[in-house]
Amino acid sequence: MYLVSLGYDVDNTMFKEKTVYYRNALVRSNYFNNYLNIKQDNSFLIKFYENLLLGKNNNLHSRDLIVEELFNKENCEYETAEKATFFHRKFCSI
Repeated sequence: MYLVSLGYDVDNTMFKEKTVYYRNALVRSNYFNNYLNIKQDNSFLIKFYENLLLGKNNNLHSRDLIVEELFNKENCEYETAEKATFFHRKFCSI
């Protein structure tokens, strides 16, 4: 494992137990949406690594990674169907 090669004393247990959270945190750290003013957020990865490397006890729940703005119907308003973006077609009913 890469972290062991760097001299950290870690095992794969946390990766095994929090696989879904870790994957979602990786996605969330790279996700942005200019239309909804959603910025990239690596705080969830930081919590994971704090638990892994520093022995902290941050709560790691995938539900915390949900971007609420994507499911807010107010964000689905647009003037005409022609102006509907990919976001609207995917998450809103036209």
